[in-house]
Order: sequence, then structure tokens, then C-alpha cells
Amino acid sequence: MLSSLKEKILNVTQNVPLFNLEEKDPTTKGTINVNAGADILKHFQDQWEELHNINEENARCANQVGQEIDTITSKISADKENICLITHILSNSNLSGNISNYLSTIKDLYKTSEAVEKQLIQLECLIEETEFKNLKIQHQYHLQQYRFAKGRIIEEF
Repeated sequence: MLSSLKEKILNVTQNVPLFNLEEKDPTTKGTINVNAGADILKHFQDQWEELHNINEENARCANQVGQEIDTITSKISADKENICLITHILSNSNLSGNISNYLSTIKDLYKTSEAVEKQLIQLECLIEETEFKNLKIQHQYHLQQYRFAKGRIIEEF
């Protein structure tokens, strides 16, 4: 196995002019094509530029997302504080008891207002009856005056 590996290495060194084992002048090997890797280099440079642009765009997007996260975080913290305050107020105050007391007071006021309304209607009826009686008395008085005046006129004839 080692012998075949040694043969391969020797074969490569003889066929590929990368290894300069002999003391030859490297400039005498022939013409060198300096543009040999230009297309490959251009390809990788273009890919690198594209990756770089994508990376910059990702950085801008990450910055925007970070700002949005900060905004949402501050809003959530404020909402959490408000919820804690509301919970504290509801749990430590007698709000539900006060509300039930106010509702019963409102019911009592409603009943009282209905009773007052009924009494006002009765008062209006009583006032109307009294006015009618006063009007009746006035008419009876005028009728008596008329009868008395007619009686005197009849007596004078």
C-alpha cells in the first residue's frame, strides 16, 4: 500500500510542474496564463458582494425588528403595570360592595320616585276636583243671585 502511494506521489511530481525538485529556472517553463483564474475569482467576488449586500439588508431589518421589539416591550410593561394597578384596586377596595350598595340605593330611589309620581297624580286629581267644586260653588252662587234678582223683578211687577 505504501509503495503504491509512493508511486503516485512520484508520478504526480513528475507530471505536475508544481513541485520543483530539480534546480531548473522557473522562468523557462513556458508561458504563464495570468488570466487563468479570473473567471473563478470574479464569480466568487460577485457571490461575496451579494452575500455582503444581503448581510447589510439583514442588519437593517434586524435593527428595525429590534426597535419594534423595544416598542412592544415597553407597551407590554405599561399594560402589565396598569393591570397590576387595576387588580390591586379591585382586590383591596370594596368596589363590588360599593356597587351593590349603589344599585340598592338606585332601586330605592326608583321606588321612591314612582311613589312620588303616584302622589303627584293624586294631587293633580285632588286639585282638579277642588277647582271643579269651587267652580260649582261659584255657579251655584251666581245661580242664586240670578234667581234672587229674577225673584225681585217678578215681585215688582
